[in-house]
Amino acid sequence: MTVGGEYPDKLRFRDAVGGEERWAQINRVYLSDMWADMEKTFVDPKLQEQIAQAKLEFEERFLETCPKGMCFPIIEYECEEGIFLQFYFKAYLEATPISRNSVMGFIVRPDQPTGILGLKLKAAIIQEPVPANTVSIETELFQYQHTTTGDNIVLK
Repeated sequence: MTVGGEYPDKLRFRDAVGGEERWAQINRVYLSDMWADMEKTFVDPKLQEQIAQAKLEFEERFLETCPKGMCFPIIEYECEEGIFLQFYFKAYLEATPISRNSVMGFIVRPDQPTGILGLKLKAAIIQEPVPANTVSIETELFQYQHTTTGDNIVLK
Protein backbone atom coordinates (compact mmCIF):
# COMPACT_ATOMS: atom_id res chain seq x y z
CA MET A 1 0.00 0.00 0.00
CA THR A 2 1.13 3.53 -0.66
CA VAL A 3 0.82 6.26 1.93
CA GLY A 4 -1.45 8.91 0.41
CA GLY A 5 -2.33 6.63 -2.48
CA GLU A 6 -5.72 6.16 -4.08
CA TYR A 7 -7.62 2.88 -3.87
CA PRO A 8 -10.65 2.98 -6.18
CA ASP A 9 -11.09 -0.83 -6.32
CA LYS A 10 -12.46 -3.07 -3.61
CA LEU A 11 -10.02 -5.47 -1.96
CA ARG A 12 -11.51 -8.93 -2.49
CA PHE A 13 -10.64 -12.02 -0.45
CA ARG A 14 -12.10 -15.42 0.43
CA ASP A 15 -13.28 -16.63 3.82
CA ALA A 16 -10.91 -19.45 4.77
CA VAL A 17 -13.64 -21.51 6.47
CA GLY A 18 -16.72 -21.15 4.28
CA GLY A 19 -15.08 -20.05 1.04
CA GLU A 20 -17.41 -17.05 0.58
CA GLU A 21 -16.02 -14.04 -1.20
CA ARG A 22 -15.63 -10.99 1.05
CA TRP A 23 -14.51 -7.46 0.34
CA ALA A 24 -13.21 -4.28 1.91
CA GLN A 25 -12.79 -0.77 0.54
CA ILE A 26 -9.58 0.98 1.51
CA ASN A 27 -10.36 4.67 1.96
CA ARG A 28 -7.05 6.08 3.08
CA VAL A 29 -3.53 5.09 4.06
CA TYR A 30 -1.70 7.70 6.13
CA LEU A 31 0.88 8.17 8.87
CA SER A 32 -0.15 9.47 12.28
CA ASP A 33 2.31 11.39 14.46
CA MET A 34 1.09 10.15 17.82
CA TRP A 35 3.43 12.54 19.65
CA ALA A 36 1.83 15.53 17.93
CA ASP A 37 -1.66 14.11 18.53
CA MET A 38 -0.87 13.62 22.20
CA GLU A 39 0.37 17.21 22.51
CA LYS A 40 -2.85 18.50 20.91
CA THR A 41 -4.91 16.37 23.28
CA PHE A 42 -3.21 17.62 26.42
CA VAL A 43 -3.49 21.31 25.50
CA ASP A 44 -7.15 20.99 24.47
CA PRO A 45 -9.17 23.33 26.73
CA LYS A 46 -12.01 20.78 26.92
CA LEU A 47 -9.63 18.16 28.34
CA GLN A 48 -8.20 20.71 30.78
CA GLU A 49 -11.76 21.43 31.97
CA GLN A 50 -12.47 17.71 32.35
CA ILE A 51 -9.24 17.18 34.30
CA ALA A 52 -10.02 20.15 36.57
CA GLN A 53 -13.56 18.86 37.15
CA ALA A 54 -12.33 15.30 37.86
CA LYS A 55 -9.74 16.67 40.30
CA LEU A 56 -12.37 18.74 42.10
CA GLU A 57 -14.74 15.74 42.37
CA PHE A 58 -11.92 13.49 43.58
CA GLU A 59 -10.84 16.01 46.21
CA GLU A 60 -14.45 16.35 47.47
CA ARG A 61 -14.81 12.58 47.82
CA PHE A 62 -11.33 12.14 49.23
CA LEU A 63 -12.02 14.71 51.96
CA GLU A 64 -14.71 12.33 53.24
CA THR A 65 -12.12 9.54 53.43
CA CYS A 66 -9.06 11.47 54.55
CA PRO A 67 -9.23 15.07 55.79
CA LYS A 68 -6.21 17.24 54.96
CA GLY A 69 -3.43 16.83 57.51
CA MET A 70 -4.27 13.15 58.07
CA CYS A 71 -2.17 10.22 56.82
CA PHE A 72 -2.72 6.53 56.17
CA PRO A 73 -0.43 4.14 58.07
CA ILE A 74 1.54 1.81 55.81
CA ILE A 75 3.11 -1.40 57.14
CA GLU A 76 5.98 -2.79 55.08
CA TYR A 77 6.74 -6.44 55.67
CA GLU A 78 8.50 -9.54 54.36
CA CYS A 79 7.06 -13.03 54.45
CA GLU A 80 6.83 -16.26 52.52
CA GLU A 81 6.23 -16.03 48.79
CA GLY A 82 2.56 -15.77 47.90
CA ILE A 83 1.40 -14.51 51.30
CA PHE A 84 -0.19 -11.08 51.69
CA LEU A 85 -1.22 -9.56 55.01
CA GLN A 86 -4.10 -7.25 55.93
CA PHE A 87 -3.99 -5.16 59.08
CA TYR A 88 -6.69 -3.09 60.81
CA PHE A 89 -6.78 -0.86 63.84
CA LYS A 90 -7.94 -2.78 66.90
CA ALA A 91 -10.64 -0.16 67.58
CA TYR A 92 -11.95 -0.54 64.01
CA LEU A 93 -12.31 -4.31 64.43
CA GLU A 94 -14.17 -3.89 67.73
CA ALA A 95 -16.49 -1.12 66.47
CA THR A 96 -19.93 -1.43 64.88
CA PRO A 97 -19.56 -1.41 61.09
CA ILE A 98 -20.31 1.91 59.40
CA SER A 99 -22.15 1.89 56.09
CA ARG A 100 -20.74 4.25 53.46
CA ASN A 101 -22.13 5.18 50.06
CA SER A 102 -18.77 5.16 48.36
CA VAL A 103 -15.60 3.18 48.30
CA MET A 104 -12.02 4.14 47.59
CA GLY A 105 -9.13 1.74 47.28
CA PHE A 106 -5.41 2.33 47.38
CA ILE A 107 -2.47 0.42 46.00
CA VAL A 108 0.79 0.98 47.81
CA ARG A 109 4.24 -0.26 47.01
CA PRO A 110 7.41 -0.12 49.09
CA ASP A 111 10.21 2.16 47.95
CA GLN A 112 12.72 -0.70 48.18
CA PRO A 113 12.38 -4.07 46.40
CA THR A 114 13.71 -6.15 49.29
CA GLY A 115 13.57 -5.98 53.07
CA ILE A 116 16.07 -6.57 55.84
CA LEU A 117 15.87 -10.36 55.37
CA GLY A 118 16.51 -10.08 51.64
CA LEU A 119 12.95 -11.14 50.75
CA LYS A 120 10.51 -9.23 48.54
CA LEU A 121 9.21 -6.25 50.46
CA LYS A 122 5.42 -5.83 50.52
CA ALA A 123 3.19 -3.08 51.86
CA ALA A 124 -0.21 -3.04 53.55
CA ILE A 125 -2.25 0.09 54.06
CA ILE A 126 -4.50 0.59 57.05
CA GLN A 127 -7.43 2.40 55.50
CA GLU A 128 -8.20 4.65 58.43
CA PRO A 129 -6.35 7.98 58.46
CA VAL A 130 -4.49 9.25 61.50
CA PRO A 131 -3.02 12.66 62.37
CA ALA A 132 0.34 13.36 60.73
CA ASN A 133 2.10 13.48 64.12
CA THR A 134 0.97 9.95 65.16
CA VAL A 135 3.81 7.97 66.71
CA SER A 136 2.11 4.72 67.78
CA ILE A 137 -0.75 2.72 66.28
CA GLU A 138 -2.56 -0.26 67.81
CA THR A 139 -3.16 -2.78 65.01
CA GLU A 140 -4.03 -6.41 64.57
CA LEU A 141 -3.26 -8.76 61.75
CA PHE A 142 -6.79 -9.36 60.49
CA GLN A 143 -6.13 -11.90 57.76
CA TYR A 144 -3.61 -13.23 55.35
CA GLN A 145 -4.08 -14.41 51.81
CA HIS A 146 -2.04 -17.17 50.27
CA THR A 147 -1.97 -17.40 46.52
CA THR A 148 -1.14 -20.68 44.85
CA THR A 149 -0.42 -21.71 41.32
CA GLY A 150 -2.27 -24.42 39.43
CA ASP A 151 0.54 -26.95 39.90
CA ASN A 152 -0.06 -26.87 43.68
CA ILE A 153 -3.66 -28.05 43.37
CA VAL A 154 -4.41 -31.77 43.09
CA LEU A 155 -7.94 -32.92 42.26
CA LYS A 156 -8.88 -36.57 42.74
